[in-house]
Amino acid sequence: MLSVSRKEGEMNLLFDKDAEGSIQDTVKMCTWELLEGKILLELPEGMEKMPAERQEKYYPYEGRPEIILEHMECDVQITFQMLEKKLKPEEVYKAVHEIYKLIDKAFPKYKKTKIYLADDGEVEIGWFLMEMEDGGKEHMKAVFSAMEKIALLTVTYKETEKWKWRVLGRDILASMRLEPAYENNSKGGILWNR
Repeated sequence: MLSVSRKEGEMNLLFDKDAEGSIQDTVKMCTWELLEGKILLELPEGMEKMPAERQEKYYPYEGRPEIILEHMECDVQITFQMLEKKLKPEEVYKAVHEIYKLIDKAFPKYKKTKIYLADDGEVEIGWFLMEMEDGGKEHMKAVFSAMEKIALLTVTYKETEKWKWRVLGRDILASMRLEPAYENNSKGGILWNR
């Protein structure tokens, strides 16, 4: 079973609604640990583990992600899961294309963006967006290598909040760090797409 916990300590102020010219609500980011601290990432304050009964309601299928977090006030869910398939860091771009094809085949009616590679943080991550107009939601699907296995992170939010959460989603991805023993894909650079 995968583990997740919020690290105690100070929060980082990402947006300040009282700053001059700001139209964004205040957002504070907290550090969360996945896999007993092997993966660290910053998530907005207010994220909590989703209770089992709510997991059954929102993810009523076998094979649902082992880690499901939610922000009740914002109606946002963040899921994380590890797949047994091997993935080296240099294969992330190819892997995100394969996952994109699978999702496109399973959900052809939903509009998807092109694939992006975020290497502006410490971990190289392939990601794309999927708009689900009929449910009023949008997903940010991210793929990366952790311990040389495929790791999937999904951020689901209301379509009406997409401009806020697209920015926050990229900040979440850029904040991701691997424990030094697992830093097999350390990067630094820019956000680009193909």
